[in-house]
Amino acid sequence: MRYKRFITEHRGGLLTKEQHRQLIFWACKCAENVLPLFTNTIEIAVARSIGHAAATAHMADHSLRAAEYALKAIKLADKSIEIERKFQDKNAPFFLKTWRKPGVKK
Repeated sequence: MRYKRFITEHRGGLLTKEQHRQLIFWACKCAENVLPLFTNTIEIAVARSIGHAAATAHMADHSLRAAEYALKAIKLADKSIEIERKFQDKNAPFFLKTWRKPGVKK
């Protein structure tokens, strides 16, 4: 199910072109951050993160999956998920931070 906030204005949603562009860059940063982990055991999560980052250009809510697969790659590599979450939060567009649902952990 698509998140309504992630539907662009030209498709009848509320997401501006600038917000969409910011999500594209954020998703790419999330994927880039785990690219060095591209090994046999982690390559699928990294590849999916990259794929979702690229797909953000056509559907903004793919940016969320890019971040999720980046976290999965970090976990598979036995790296710090907390550091990755801080990286993602630091690089996330401001408007995305204000959209967090109450009770959802950062």
